[in-house]
Amino acid sequence: MDRFFKIIAAVFSFVVLVAFSTMAMAQNFDDIIKAYSAGDYETALEGLRPLAEQGNARAQYNLGVMNEKGIGMQVNPERSVFWYRKAAEQGHANAQNNLGLMYKRGLGVERDAGEAVRWYRLSAEQGNALGQFNLGRSLASGEGVERDMEAAIRYISASAEQGYDMAQNALGSFYQSGDGVEPDMEAAAGWYGKAAEQGNVTAINNLAVMYALGVGVEKDPAMAARLYREAADGGNSRSQLNLANALMDGLGVERNVEEAIAWYQRAAQGGMVDAKFNLGLIYLRGMGVEVDFRQAGRWLQEAAEQGHARAQFNLGLLYENGAGTARNLEEAVRLYSLAAEQGLSDAQVQLAISYYGGKGVEKDFSRAYELFRMAAEQGNARAFGSLGIMYLQGDGVERDGVKAHMWWSIAVANGNERLTRNLEFATSQMSPEQLSASRAMAQACVSSDFEDCGWE
Repeated sequence: MDRFFKIIAAVFSFVVLVAFSTMAMAQNFDDIIKAYSAGDYETALEGLRPLAEQGNARAQYNLGVMNEKGIGMQVNPERSVFWYRKAAEQGHANAQNNLGLMYKRGLGVERDAGEAVRWYRLSAEQGNALGQFNLGRSLASGEGVERDMEAAIRYISASAEQGYDMAQNALGSFYQSGDGVEPDMEAAAGWYGKAAEQGNVTAINNLAVMYALGVGVEKDPAMAARLYREAADGGNSRSQLNLANALMDGLGVERNVEEAIAWYQRAAQGGMVDAKFNLGLIYLRGMGVEVDFRQAGRWLQEAAEQGHARAQFNLGLLYENGAGTARNLEEAVRLYSLAAEQGLSDAQVQLAISYYGGKGVEKDFSRAYELFRMAAEQGNARAFGSLGIMYLQGDGVERDGVKAHMWWSIAVANGNERLTRNLEFATSQMSPEQLSASRAMAQACVSSDFEDCGWE
């Protein structure tokens, strides 16, 4: 009997010891959190390290975060992975998610999308909202796992229902695009709204666009402008661009070119190529400011270097005309070529003119004809007129007055009024049979979307 009571006493002592140890650990964590919140990272680290080394998953996770972010120490991705793994292997859901992110990004460990998904899944299965979101995002993109939109929507929805703003915004975009779900603009606006209420600036911008277009909500340009401003103030570059556009056009807000330029500049600093292009156009055309070719060239250059086709084309015009810069026909041709390769019909026409006249490049009628054709197939009225001239003069093609008349008639019908006199003169020189043939050819050409045009 004495032995029995001794055993009970020993067990009770162990339980009491564990209870007091747990209480002490909780008190330690309270002290650590207070030190961390006060910015006393040295004290926080002094408290975390021994706990982590004793196997405390919460301490291990927090050490992982501090190593990853460089809080109270130098950034150390390898040590971050070490501590995340220690905590993750004990089932710490946040650590599992973060370890997955390290594998996705290749930080402190070799990049492995499949391993990232494995850790996301372990986190998600515990109901962790971040793990659910990241697993859903991987399933949607097919990165590290077979693409499965049904499962992606399920996990992202679970995360969104828990209030995770990035999941709510993503779910809104899926409802808007109809990717994995039936398109539902009202549902999209609703999810954007939930994320926006939490200050998610991407969602605020997305919701603003819906108000601007009247999609999923009643059209309200003023509300759109207010939301653009809220997200723009929060640093969202796309909203800064959208707000600048609204200010420039007076949509939902009083027109203010000066403020628009300021927002375009902020958006440009955020890398928004359209903001750079718009700034270039403002100075190029004197839209509310004095024409300034140098300023225009500066912004168009930046946009052109990011591959913006219209910026490349307009910058080419500046070089061709020596506006705000030294005249450089070769550079103009290079820029026209870059834009033409992207399918910009105006650039194709300008490049064709360069080949036709031998400006900045060796004269080549065949290449000019090919480029005019490419632009004409997109409905470019300048290309129509130029093809008419080539057929009239027999430059690179067999001389054909009927085809010249056909192309001029198509050009004039599409707004190229400068060719009206050419067309009238050509008409006066043609027989009724030739005019009838020209009209039939023009009808066949236009009705076939410029495929059946008697191309060489």
